[in-house]
Amino acid sequence: MTLQYFRTSFLASRTREAQLQSINQALKLETKELAGQARTDPLTGALNREGLREFLMNQWMGKIPTDPPLSVIFADLDHFKLVNDQHGHAVGDDVLQQFTRLVQSEIRSQDRFVRWGGEEFLILCQDTRDSQGRGLAEKLRMALARHAWPGGIAVSASFGVTMHISGEEFGDMLLRADRALYQAKAGGRNRVEVA
Repeated sequence: MTLQYFRTSFLASRTREAQLQSINQALKLETKELAGQARTDPLTGALNREGLREFLMNQWMGKIPTDPPLSVIFADLDHFKLVNDQHGHAVGDDVLQQFTRLVQSEIRSQDRFVRWGGEEFLILCQDTRDSQGRGLAEKLRMALARHAWPGGIAVSASFGVTMHISGEEFGDMLLRADRALYQAKAGGRNRVEVA
């Protein structure tokens, strides 16, 4: 075996190593992208339930702090089925996307916006008392009324707001916010109720 043979083998080995490193880097990026997709709603880009669960686990390791305060706002687009039925699902999807952008433009960077399902959304507001949560929900309700929706349709939402009680499980807090949301709907929709 000649020196030329060893040089050629060495260069081939280095080339394979560089290719493998490149493939490995591409796989890492793809894995990161897929993980991000698993935590976000594909239509709106808002967090999904898995994204919320991961945020809660990373933020508080399963325990919600008692201080600073934490509030939750449940929002449900009123009569959304009519939007889909009368204007089509493409318009309905556009409404959901615009709603997401509108809310995300109004909340703080430390807040989390989650598509809970269908036309129901959740806003997790850190360092926020229930009165401040109510103020944000009212602000969002008014912003919906001013927004130029596709096809000139009117879009409104009902909101349920609550604040975490010391020692309370997150699921119990969500249940209280959900009850407040249904009070808002039963009270005529396009309104905010606090539990």
